[in-house]
Amino acid sequence: MQSACQPDAVLVLGMHRSGTSAATGAPERLGLHLGDRLVPAAEDNPSGYFEHADAVALNEALLDAMDRSWDDIRALPDGWLALPAADAARARIRTDMLPALSANAPWALKDPRLCRLLPLWRIVLEESGVRVAALLVVRHPDEVSASLLARDRMPPTISRILWLRHVFESVRSSVGLPRAVLNYAALLEAPTSLLSAVGERLGLQLPATAPQMALDEFLKRDARHHAACNDPPPTDEWHALSLRTYSELTAIEPDWRRMDALYQEFCRLQQQAANWIELTGAVLRAADVRRRSLAERALAREAQLDAALQTVTAQALERLETMRALRADLDATQIALEQVKAQALERLETMRGLRLQLDATESLSLERLAGLERVSREYAEATQALERAEAKRAEVEATLVRVSERLARIETSWWWKAAQSVRRLLRRGG
Repeated sequence: MQSACQPDAVLVLGMHRSGTSAATGAPERLGLHLGDRLVPAAEDNPSGYFEHADAVALNEALLDAMDRSWDDIRALPDGWLALPAADAARARIRTDMLPALSANAPWALKDPRLCRLLPLWRIVLEESGVRVAALLVVRHPDEVSASLLARDRMPPTISRILWLRHVFESVRSSVGLPRAVLNYAALLEAPTSLLSAVGERLGLQLPATAPQMALDEFLKRDARHHAACNDPPPTDEWHALSLRTYSELTAIEPDWRRMDALYQEFCRLQQQAANWIELTGAVLRAADVRRRSLAERALAREAQLDAALQTVTAQALERLETMRALRADLDATQIALEQVKAQALERLETMRGLRLQLDATESLSLERLAGLERVSREYAEATQALERAEAKRAEVEATLVRVSERLARIETSWWWKAAQSVRRLLRRGG
């Protein structure tokens, strides 16, 4: 059945690791706007999460205020919609998010936490006049369980209870909305036809020519790392209920009354295991708080190390500049020394010539004797100049020794070695 009019917003509802990223990324390529601030891709989801960063932060903060985490199998506290944290979340949605999203309708919003927090979002959107539709993304519970076991080491029983809670809460909270169920396995097999059928059910005006190649490239089948067998034998009551629920949801036309009966079965099992569920949820919550605390400390430590590295780098560059200045002074001193040596050698050569002329002359006139005296005086002056040059040379050599010793100390210092390491890193990075 097609919706009467195109919705302004599509809320993508699905358990973690259920293919909601693929289900959201594909419609984006068919015209749905996802916002400009998306959570970046990561190692466990290289194609991208397609989650609005502000919405994720808001939902995470609201769960945190209720002493819950994304993997908490406990029910939300009674009356949580009346909590101050819920009021603050509603205000943020209205003022900080809706104006930007509504400017690019139709838009889609995906965050697995929406399965549990849909009542709050639905109130705000409907009060703001936004026409809302729900897209329920479903993946086989055994595949979700295998994915969570591989990524988070989550025990299968906990992941199945979590899957059931997300499914039932999203189904019950979306009653009365235009909604469609999208099977993750079917999406990978025939993305274009399935999205067209979903778009028709939700009333979306999808492009006339769906980009089949672009969808096939985005929805790579090798991204499905965990595939369940067709008819797995149930291992316990939770497993059996998850398999029946999955079978009902992925039927051609889900029977929502049958889903109500399955939910009653979930409530019965939940009541039987109430104490265990509360204790397990509290343990998971404590582990999540501890995990985030350690992550924050690691980030703070990384920032401190980065600041220290920047300080050491600045000091190393400053000392390198000082060394370059000392090298320049040393080069200038060496040039001056070479000039003094050249002048001394020139004067010594003149003195040797005069000495030869003096030896060759046997008889000298008074005038020659006077000239000889002048030459002798010049010789004495030259000798003094040579002595001064020698003294200058000795002084320069002593300066060179001190500078060499200082350079040796610099080159063996820790900051010089740090600067060398930074220089090698910079050359590698370049």
